[in-house]
Amino acid sequence: MTTFGSTYVFVGGFVAVSLEGYEKSPVTAKVLKKNLDKVKVENHSKLERFLEQKWVPWLSRGKPLTDELTKECIYLAAFELQDSKLSPETKRQMRAFISNKSRENN
Repeated sequence: MTTFGSTYVFVGGFVAVSLEGYEKSPVTAKVLKKNLDKVKVENHSKLERFLEQKWVPWLSRGKPLTDELTKECIYLAAFELQDSKLSPETKRQMRAFISNKSRENN
């Protein structure tokens, strides 16, 4: 397991990331690879869609979308899915992040 500050990131685990252009709807992704300062992720899901629905990969030409992100993008890690959905506690944490981020930008 790699530690980014106090955030635990591991291959196969899920992370929530804050990306430019998605300030009101952070993205969730599954970690494919990790190193000391970056992670390769797949299957980004916009938060508003992901909160209540089952996790489904974003596909491009039939293959999952992937991206390499810096550790600074990650604000929540090491959460699990229950029946392919976010747990109530993880939803609460993500909503709190969006709310705080929105206040910072106003």
